[in-house]
Amino acid sequence: MTDLVARFMPADSLWSLAMAGNVYLAFFHHYDSESLRKLHWKYFVTCYGVPFIPAIIYLFVKNAKGEKVYGGATVSSSYAKL
Repeated sequence: MTDLVARFMPADSLWSLAMAGNVYLAFFHHYDSESLRKLHWKYFVTCYGVPFIPAIIYLFVKNAKGEKVYGGATVSSSYAKL
């Protein structure tokens, strides 16, 4: 589950950017709530589609040793003491 969360972590910042865009459009271009609602599908595709591309590509990428890029997480000894 944590791998899935890490792969889509940029979605949070992209949603923040989209909402800032809503504020900009509402104040400076006088968009109403209906106009902003019509943009929601574009925000959804952008905020989840952009992080999805590298997440799905890295599932199939292997390094020079033939190991997959995504793998088991290891905790270094300095963090294990905490």
